[in-house]
Amino acid sequence: HDEIERMTDEAHSSETLLLLAEGTEVVGYVFLEVRRRAQVAFFWYLAIDEAKRRHGLGASMVRHALDVVRERWPACRAVFLETAHPTDRDDSASDAGWRLAFYQKLGFWRVRGLTYEVPVAKAAGEHSTSLRYDPLFFPLRGDGEDLSDAFVKRGVLEMARVYFDEFPNDPRWAALVASETQPSEPPTARGGTT
Repeated sequence: HDEIERMTDEAHSSETLLLLAEGTEVVGYVFLEVRRRAQVAFFWYLAIDEAKRRHGLGASMVRHALDVVRERWPACRAVFLETAHPTDRDDSASDAGWRLAFYQKLGFWRVRGLTYEVPVAKAAGEHSTSLRYDPLFFPLRGDGEDLSDAFVKRGVLEMARVYFDEFPNDPRWAALVASETQPSEPPTARGGTT
């Protein structure tokens, strides 16, 4: 939902684009947004050059971005992100399964009960499709147990709302708002975050 111009030229004070460079070559970035009133931040994008992946750069970028949020916006209680919903949650070899495992290894909690589908704009006359996402969050203080289910649901709704601004009557939005939050799934291992 964001284009490069929005992340660079048009970014607001609540948005930050962090770049990872090797020499003069940009090899990765994280684009994040903070919603101060909601006490949350969103990681909208993490990208690492394909040739540089699987060497720890993505994990380093995520850890650095978490530190930036803590330092610049100390009132934020959690960072939220979304990953594509894996068709088979136990298939860690798929891209979606790998991303889910990647973030959980870094200490992100999986939000249960709030998987959501968002509308995808299509050209006139084409059938509309949906993208399905799993939300995750990272508690910025404590171990995550202090974040209530209500706080987590508000964070997820705040994150998902951007997809429905143009479709306020979409039944997928109504289904997400009405969905019941289940206790979040803690990560199996907290992977060395600071």
